[in-house]
Amino acid sequence: MQAILNSRTNLVMGHYHTKFEIVYSASKKDLIWGMFVGCGIDPNKYAFGYAKNHVKRPILGCGVVLDDGRLPILEPMLM
Repeated sequence: MQAILNSRTNLVMGHYHTKFEIVYSASKKDLIWGMFVGCGIDPNKYAFGYAKNHVKRPILGCGVVLDDGRLPILEPMLM
């Protein structure tokens, strides 16, 4: 959220393992959004074994932006 507030522009951030959301901020001049698109890892692979006891699990998915940058959409990958 802080990144979109600092830049006052729409922003897509990827590879944030446990965050999959769209947040909005409005001012008198604009409406901006930030989209966190999760990640694309396979949590069952050996390389991610370090997180097997973490409470939060990775969220797999991707984001799509339509309507000339005005419509952010999240698409979860159901496993």
